[in-house]
Parts: sequence; C-alpha cells; structure tokens
Amino acid sequence: MMIPAITNPSVPLRFSSAKSKELLALLVDRRGGSLSAEEAISYLWEDRAADKQVMSNYRKVAMRLQNTLEQYGIGDLVIN
Repeated sequence: MMIPAITNPSVPLRFSSAKSKELLALLVDRRGGSLSAEEAISYLWEDRAADKQVMSNYRKVAMRLQNTLEQYGIGDLVIN
C-alpha cells in the first residue's frame, strides 16, 4: 500500500477499528513510500507471526481503512 498525500478533511475521520487508524498512521509515517503487508503486520501485531489468521486480519483492516476513506470521499488516497 502507498499513500501519495494526506489532505485535511474538514470533518474528522471516524474509524471503525483502532487497527485501521493505526494502519493509516503507518502509511502517513512513510510519507508516500510503500508499506508491504508483512511490514504492516510486524507493526500492527508485534507479538504475532504472519500466519493465515493474521494475514486475514490484516486484509480486513486494510479493507476497513479503504471503506472509511471512501466514505469521506478520499478513497483514492491509498493505492493498493
């Protein structure tokens, strides 16, 4: 995933999960750089190995983030 730029929406973003908010923070921290699923998992689930369950959880978090951004009309902010 990559995030090319962040704009300040006039309305605060409301996230459906803390992990999706953390994922956005990771992407912002990269300042437009890429973030692999494995890297994101290592930050979001520090104490867990990247097994099937964790990968599934990551995909759900990424989907929730994308849905949240789309809800606010900024779905193109993140590039998969």
